[in-house]
Amino acid sequence: MATPMVGITWTADVVRRSAGAGENALKYAAILIEAGLTPVLVTPQAGAGMLARLDGLMVPGGPDVGPSRYGQEAGELLGAVVPELDDLEVESVHAARARNLPIFGICRGQQLINVALGGTLHQHVDHPQWAESAPSLPVHEVEILAGTHLRRTLGVEVASVNSGHHQAVDVVAPSLRISARSADGCIEGLEAEALLITTVQWHPEEMPGDAGTRLLLAAFARWCGRDVRAQDS
Repeated sequence: MATPMVGITWTADVVRRSAGAGENALKYAAILIEAGLTPVLVTPQAGAGMLARLDGLMVPGGPDVGPSRYGQEAGELLGAVVPELDDLEVESVHAARARNLPIFGICRGQQLINVALGGTLHQHVDHPQWAESAPSLPVHEVEILAGTHLRRTLGVEVASVNSGHHQAVDVVAPSLRISARSADGCIEGLEAEALLITTVQWHPEEMPGDAGTRLLLAAFARWCGRDVRAQDS
């Protein structure tokens, strides 16, 4: 049986973008490989049409999402945006949904997926941030909500995580529900189990040896590898 292939959306300049914490293509690829999946970079040049050949989609961390995507003007604290990446990822999310492919979002990925499906963002939040020198260290705890796919996956009520973000989900897209929150109310997880979508605001790729990371990726791998798409369509 062929190993399931998962697309990772990325910018054209793979090397330069991969230099910072939370944006290292090799780390995202590594956690997919560890879970028995084959990573494939999906860049603007390749286009979302590549998803026709794949078994799943990962939308990773990265720059801010352009506020015009969710009907807002740019605020003073908005960071750099990459319109061609926004275009690629929104198109990829819709293409994955059209094929009922599993989707896993991380940090920006959570925000982008929420926007692509009709939600909005806070352009800036004051929230516990990771230290650039040690992004693998947990900086706060999140509540994993009862009755969610995420709770069943992780098997815990509270998880210590390494969020490192200044944007956050505001209005949740109609097809998604909240699966995790921090003590200050920040949305730390979203999901739509029937749609094979799960997202987290933290960075599992920076904690590859963490038990929670392995459980998250194992659950995603099961979605990518078994014939659930026909059952849920």
